Amino acid sequence: MAPRNLIIFTLVIVILIAGGLLINSFGESSPYYYTVGEVLAGDFKVERNFRVAGLLNFNSVEREGDKLHFQVMDTARENSLPVIYQGDIPEEFGEQPELIVEGSYQQDHFQAEKILLQCPSRYQEKLKEE
Repeated sequence: MAPRNLIIFTLVIVILIAGGLLINSFGESSPYYYTVGEVLAGDFKVERNFRVAGLLNFNSVEREGDKLHFQVMDTARENSLPVIYQGDIPEEFGEQPELIVEGSYQQDHFQAEKILLQCPSRYQEKLKEE
């Protein structure tokens, strides 16, 4: 093989490997969404973190030292998932019903690593319209 062809061949292989690694890393870093019902039924993969979207049960919020305990309900408010979170609490937590928790499911609760809130400006715009 000529030196020029060998260089082109090597570059193509390197680009293919880099592209494969990049695609694989995106797949691993973007957590999958599950519903509250799916989590409670055990219909999820346990080998990586995932997200659960739902409604905050305002009556369930309790602080225990540096831990926050609360429940996330499905949109029908029929099922609720116990959540434990330890970390910085978002400023608007408890003001809006919709939230997303990211983490992993333990034996009897969801261990949240992140709490993501819906954008407050979305609600402010709706109030202005009314």
